[in-house]
Amino acid sequence: MVGSFLFLVAGYLVTFVMAIFYIPLLLAPKSIVHKCVRFWVRILHYLQRLFLKIHYRIIADQPIPDGCIIACKHQSAWETLFFPVLSPGSAIVAKKTLSYFPITGQLMKRSGAIMLDRSKPAQSIRQLISKGKEALAQGQNIFIFPEGTRSDAGAKGVYHPGISALYSSLKVPVVPVALNSGWFWPRRKFCKYPGTITVRVLEPIQPGLDKKTFMQELENRIESACVTLNEDAKKQLEGVCDQSI
Repeated sequence: MVGSFLFLVAGYLVTFVMAIFYIPLLLAPKSIVHKCVRFWVRILHYLQRLFLKIHYRIIADQPIPDGCIIACKHQSAWETLFFPVLSPGSAIVAKKTLSYFPITGQLMKRSGAIMLDRSKPAQSIRQLISKGKEALAQGQNIFIFPEGTRSDAGAKGVYHPGISALYSSLKVPVVPVALNSGWFWPRRKFCKYPGTITVRVLEPIQPGLDKKTFMQELENRIESACVTLNEDAKKQLEGVCDQSI
């Protein structure tokens, strides 16, 4: 409990101070914005290790290629902070409401984030494809959460059609990513738990599959990898979750 509180206070303080100093970035080139965001993220990861005793490791079947779509399991707010580390310079697909946050929302847009209005599904799909093509043309990978929102640790969310629309329209590889962050950083809960989050970067799905086959393959790869990662997390947390940090 104490560690979670200290991280929250320190994280908000750092973010507030850096947001003020980052105001000039609203006029800066995209490459500079990405570098400054990674610096902010590195500070948050340091605070995470210091106060929460949460570490992470990346296991990659092969390096993430340029010009691809990264489809990541979504269990926690943690991976929204992690993606600049996993794939620097990527354009993240996010909900439009995040753009309303002062300074940070505008910086997300400046970095090339694809902000979608979920209340308008058809329009969102068209915008996703259009902005996705722009991102690839500018040398960015696309980072998306196929489930759209966070699912509980160990649970499978609904894989939405946005990812299949991107896959079939852009005709680039899709890199599935599995993780177990939700066990250590639960969604909608204040307390975090110490341990090592594992991020598993799986073999890319090459273009050419029909939409149904692709969705089945993506879901099977991510969820199958998550089974092992979830078991590892549960072993780490034996006797921990009932204790305060």
